[in-house]
Amino acid sequence: MSYANTEMVQLAANGKVFTWVQDTISNVQTLAVSAAMAMAIVGTVLAYVKTKSWAGTLTAAILGAVVVFAVSNMDALSNMVDSEVPNAPQDKAAISVVQPHAPLDTAVSPADLL
Repeated sequence: MSYANTEMVQLAANGKVFTWVQDTISNVQTLAVSAAMAMAIVGTVLAYVKTKSWAGTLTAAILGAVVVFAVSNMDALSNMVDSEVPNAPQDKAAISVVQPHAPLDTAVSPADLL
């Protein structure tokens, strides 16, 4: 007796599930960029209202632009980090382990610390 549903496997094999997942991921990425942009605009306006200073407003605008850039280019930034971080060594002999020192047999006196 089998409880497996073959329709789900065929649905995934036809690509409809994968298309739905890709569309959903694209929509979430668009929503994240839109939310970051809205937060950057609100943060810049609030910085101006609170400080009435162009230095604080400019700083908030630059910070907002950096955050929007980072959110919108997450894939490119992730690829840059992956390319710069070396892979773990495959040879177990290449991994060095530092052994802690054994505790002293005698107690340390205040005179030894001077």
